[in-house]
Amino acid sequence: MNVTIQEVSPIEKKMLVEVPWELVETKLKSAFADIGRAAQVKGYRPGKAPRKVIERIYGGRVKAEVAAELIRESFFTATTEHELDAVSEPRIEELPQIKKGESLTFEATVEVKGTPEVKNFKGLTIKKRKLVIPENAVQDGLEALQKDFIELVPIESVRTETSDQDVITIQVAGKADEIDLNHDGLQIDLGDTARDPLPGLIAALTGIPVDAKDHKIELTFDENHQSLGGKTANMTISIVDAKTKSIPELDDEFAKDTGRAETITELRTQIENEIKERLEKQIDQEFKDQALKSLIEANEIPVANALVERAIDMRFRRLQQMFGLGNSDELMSGEMRESMREGALSEVRGQLLLEALSDKESIEITEEMVAEHIDSLAAERDMPAAKLRAQLQKDNQLESVRFSMRQEKALDLIIEHGTVELVDQIEEPHVHDENCNHGPDEHTHEHEHVHDENCNH
Repeated sequence: MNVTIQEVSPIEKKMLVEVPWELVETKLKSAFADIGRAAQVKGYRPGKAPRKVIERIYGGRVKAEVAAELIRESFFTATTEHELDAVSEPRIEELPQIKKGESLTFEATVEVKGTPEVKNFKGLTIKKRKLVIPENAVQDGLEALQKDFIELVPIESVRTETSDQDVITIQVAGKADEIDLNHDGLQIDLGDTARDPLPGLIAALTGIPVDAKDHKIELTFDENHQSLGGKTANMTISIVDAKTKSIPELDDEFAKDTGRAETITELRTQIENEIKERLEKQIDQEFKDQALKSLIEANEIPVANALVERAIDMRFRRLQQMFGLGNSDELMSGEMRESMREGALSEVRGQLLLEALSDKESIEITEEMVAEHIDSLAAERDMPAAKLRAQLQKDNQLESVRFSMRQEKALDLIIEHGTVELVDQIEEPHVHDENCNHGPDEHTHEHEHVHDENCNH
């Protein structure tokens, strides 16, 4: 078999294949012999039909199968002997036909990963968001912590009506047309309208007697309501328990009760530092995204469509996992695929460029570095490092960890040689998937590679 490779473009190769008749004939003889041994032909005992009869009956099918087998073998020869880093199956415009005594010849086009060149990675302008703590962030943090220390206490006897500070438990009897609304022991926070069991119910329960029995309520629902649109509910409500919230003052006593500080001033400082640390992590992630975006903009490279399609598939699988879509592949419409294409293209282009930069700068990830990284991840997850490593090995993810670490170091190199531009806000879209968080410290599974298994990364 003779396979010649011609370059069509940096991401496409043409395979010119010639299979000598001797090899074709050998394949045909073997295939006809296999069929002949099992064929049941009228007028002959099983497996005893003459070769000419077998060829007359099965000739078309056998020749097509042999041609397909030779195409597969030529592809294997191209990827091994010619180091063809293919990322797609060969595309053949016209399937070859086997003709007696003639070599089988055909042409096939195949997409390859290519060898992108990073021409410019130094002196890139990289946008970085300024660290600004929002004006009310610390107070909001304190109030969020305050909610954790709210206690429910009996309502004082001097108050006879419910308020938005109360949490009540009710019994409900009623219907909306034919829909049963009965409920026994429904607890409702009258201050949390976002969790209103039925639109308008919290408002109707606020300001009624705290010991209400058989209290009548009528609610008419908006046409847009999911199940009760346009219906009217007639209900009888009885309050079986009513308590009010005891909200602690934001003072030194509260700070001590949290166990985190001795004074409210110390607690404020602690919360401010936590907010600052969280923002710094977000800004650092954005900064790395911007570094990669700058690298992509400075180095335009072609990308094989097969890699982009694979990245789109991976993004959709991540969405399936996020939203529990199961195997809802029918949701992956052409419109949805197109909406993901630009992000997938940037993701692939970024990976290829970082890989090329890693090769150019001889970035290596040693076993010791991988071990340190796993130790760090294990500490974050409060689990033994040996257990995490075993899990990664079981899931065949160790190479993925190494791959992401190498790309992370390439990003660090871009940042080291870049120019920082401080901005108030990063407006550009994220170049990675919404779940990707490409820093290897963020997750265990690291990047899903969009490269083919033959790309030798």
